[in-house]
Amino acid sequence: MNVYEEKYDAVVNHLKDQLATVRVGRLDPNSIGSIDIKLGHQSFQLNSLAQVTAKGANSCSVTPFDSTQTEHI
Repeated sequence: MNVYEEKYDAVVNHLKDQLATVRVGRLDPNSIGSIDIKLGHQSFQLNSLAQVTAKGANSCSVTPFDSTQTEHI
């Protein structure tokens, strides 16, 4: 297998993994918990900065652990 085939296979496998997490119909807090948030020169996943909970089928609540980071989130 050449280098391009290996890279192609890696991309396809990554896409399959990402598509497996897509849910239709009900909001999954984990789907937005992995969003990257920039604080200064660093990036953090949303779920490490705030609690993300489902509020019904189509909405969610994001509650920052530190209220000073609300503007960034």
